[in-house]
Amino acid sequence: MRRSTTRHRTGHPMRRAAFAGLWLLASACGGSDSGGGPPVAPPPPPPPEALTAVSVSPATSTLVVGSSAPLTPTPTMRSSVVAVSYTYTSSATAVATVNGSGVVTAVAPGTATITVAATGSGTGFTTSTRQATTTVTVTAPLPALSALAVSPDSIALQTGGSATLTPTATTAGAGVSVQYTYASSAPTIATVNAAGMVTAVSPGTASIMVTATGSGPGFATSERQATATVTVTAPPPAVTALTVSPDSIALLTGGSASLTPTATTAGAGVSVQYAYASSASTVATVSEDGVVTAVSPGTASITVTATASGTGFTSTQRQATATVTVNAPPPAPPALTDFTASPVSLTLAPGGSSTITPNAVVATPSVHVQIDYRSDQPAVATVNASGVVTAVAPGNTIITVEATASGADVTTATRVAVVTVTVLAPTAQLGVGFGAEQFALVPSGSFDRGSTSGTADEQPVRTITITQPFLMQRTEVTQGQWRAVMQGTARANPSFFAACGDRCPVEQVSWDDIQLFLQRLNAQDPGKGYRLPTEAEWEYAARAGTSGDFGVAGPICSFAHVSECGSVRTRPVAAGAANAWGMHDVHGNALEWVSDFYAATFYSSGPTVDPTGPATGLVRVMRGGAWCCDASEARVWKRGGNSPSVTSWWSGFRLVRHP
Repeated sequence: MRRSTTRHRTGHPMRRAAFAGLWLLASACGGSDSGGGPPVAPPPPPPPEALTAVSVSPATSTLVVGSSAPLTPTPTMRSSVVAVSYTYTSSATAVATVNGSGVVTAVAPGTATITVAATGSGTGFTTSTRQATTTVTVTAPLPALSALAVSPDSIALQTGGSATLTPTATTAGAGVSVQYTYASSAPTIATVNAAGMVTAVSPGTASIMVTATGSGPGFATSERQATATVTVTAPPPAVTALTVSPDSIALLTGGSASLTPTATTAGAGVSVQYAYASSASTVATVSEDGVVTAVSPGTASITVTATASGTGFTSTQRQATATVTVNAPPPAPPALTDFTASPVSLTLAPGGSSTITPNAVVATPSVHVQIDYRSDQPAVATVNASGVVTAVAPGNTIITVEATASGADVTTATRVAVVTVTVLAPTAQLGVGFGAEQFALVPSGSFDRGSTSGTADEQPVRTITITQPFLMQRTEVTQGQWRAVMQGTARANPSFFAACGDRCPVEQVSWDDIQLFLQRLNAQDPGKGYRLPTEAEWEYAARAGTSGDFGVAGPICSFAHVSECGSVRTRPVAAGAANAWGMHDVHGNALEWVSDFYAATFYSSGPTVDPTGPATGLVRVMRGGAWCCDASEARVWKRGGNSPSVTSWWSGFRLVRHP
């Protein structure tokens, strides 16, 4: 009990005596630290610390980037019952990291301090923590490769030859693996595969680059390169010379002879192939075995080509020629001296028929004559073995009549005669009025406009797209159709060839005349939108899906009315064959006006989708050729033009309208 040190300034003496008595009583009960009672026990000491120290090994270490090593902590404990836990921290995780188990991993060159904190605890001990540190130095790994050599470093090969390169890499230590890649600086001269095999392709020099890539644990992946030079030369030619025997032959027509070629080769193992060609197969032919056969009098050169090849040699060719002179055998009279067929031309309506009569003049009564007939356009008219021609559909065709005559002591002879057949379209179908049968539906689509054979204003060839289908008149507007619209006007029938009749195309009309015609027709038959086709629409419909010079197949006169066909004026429309979309006379008869202004540069600069021609101009485009032009002017891509006020004997038009 602590003594009081309080002093009282005033008080009664008796009160002080009583206080003193109480103090003595308390002392007698053992509350004094200096009185006569028993001593008080001191407090117990604190429990000892569980952990007094920790160390870590190794105290310092050096690691290569990417490698790892464990740390081993050693604690100093008060008793074996003390449990110890560890935590690890790195002062520079960009250099080295440490996990919860004390494994240090090297990240990048530098120095890091690893701190180990050990905490010990146990019953009867005070929990305590001690620390230790270790220094880790991280170094960069050594490069896996230090050098590369390739053997051989110089190779000489002939074309087709090969050799293998052997690379040797110097590695930094055990455990390094090496990969090799190869590349040629000139693959057209020499190639190299993944195994280092070089193959010679053609004469020249190439460099083969060998790249070695080394890698392994504890080493930096690295590359080294080495180069080998490849020189490629051509092998010697396989054949050096060629002769042919005999080099001159004289034969009669029908005779034959064999040629023997002799090739001089460069060495053993060369194989030789021979090919033969005649400069005039109508005079003499030659077989693949070198047998020459005389065909008709004249002179021909037989060229022998020797092609030689072999391992280690350049495949080469040599040529030699033999001259063949063919003479006619003693003459025999021709079996057939003259041949004609009548009539020379036929005009029929569909379903009609007529018979062709052959007239053969033979050399002797014993000569036998075989007559054969053939129609160039069976879809227009057919012909049977007796010469009976039957009209099938409107158009033109040629019936070829062939006579072959033979007999004893005469020369077999063949002669040909032709009969021109025109099948007319029924008047109720074409050339009268503007009913639905007069128009064909042209689908939307694309075509290649112009031609590489054309003049500058017909080039370049560009793909043109027509986005909307339209109806196009199957024929040119006829005189009858024109007159029905223009009756009562001063231009009721302006045609120069008016005598040709209502089914012939109206001509001698200007572009301006046509505008008046269109005004009157659209007023008389409203809602159809009659107009001239654009130049692009005209060529698209005329081609009808074809890509050549003409939109119709067959002999020119079977579908075109041009000067080569003996034309002296226009003819009735639809007298020639139609194209695949039902268009007649897009080649010849009347030259056709279209709506576009003409511009020489329009094909190269104009739009390619639904083009309508330049906005202004002085000349309007005309297409299709005419009766007075030759066929070259009637080609489907040919274009020309004229002043819109000009009329001519050959200028007409056809219409388009809404579907």
